[in-house]
Amino acid sequence: MYRYIFILIPLLCACKPNAETVQKKSGLSVEKKIISRTIHDEMSPLGFWEIKIEYPTFGDSTKNPALKTINNEISSLAEKYLCDDNKGDKQFIATITFLNPSIVSIQYSDSWLCAGMPHPDGKIGALTYNVKTGKAFILDEEINAIKKNDFSQNVIAKLNQSLKENGNDSDCGQVSTWSHFYRTDTGLTFVYTPDDYSESYCTSETQISTKDMGVYLNKTSPLLIQ
Repeated sequence: MYRYIFILIPLLCACKPNAETVQKKSGLSVEKKIISRTIHDEMSPLGFWEIKIEYPTFGDSTKNPALKTINNEISSLAEKYLCDDNKGDKQFIATITFLNPSIVSIQYSDSWLCAGMPHPDGKIGALTYNVKTGKAFILDEEINAIKKNDFSQNVIAKLNQSLKENGNDSDCGQVSTWSHFYRTDTGLTFVYTPDDYSESYCTSETQISTKDMGVYLNKTSPLLIQ
């Protein structure tokens, strides 16, 4: 009986900014929360389970309700999928892709293998928050109404082109939407990932520059702020 090795989809390594640069640019303090546990259990192939959780926290949440909301939501997301009685392997890693005084964007990878499961499960995702309100951005509310159809078709076409360039279009079929987005220093990245973890090789991503996003977003959208 073999232990499964968790493979973090390499989207997480592409846009991680330097912590000092992030803090200087945003004016917010950023700390990394790390939870690491080893649980001894005979049901584990190696005699123990491992839990590793890492995610950023922002500012002094006791003085800022918006930051408290953001920190609490990230914390809840990190521990959303846990095995009963911690009987299983768990790895959650969230990293900052963009942070300024108006918005914070993170992406994350979550994977778990509970006792009795035939194979690991997991997901990747991203969230972008309004730093001043603590609310997650709903992209549909930020897109100019008359541009929504053109925008959607553009992103889907780019995602399908990405699949084709990676040689996965014949195995994965056509993408009809995106799963999540996140902000970077250069623009917005859109990601499609299948619901089935075993088909993670069908993940596709594309980026639209901040300049080009200006054609689609409402002029007052904080997502355009550099």
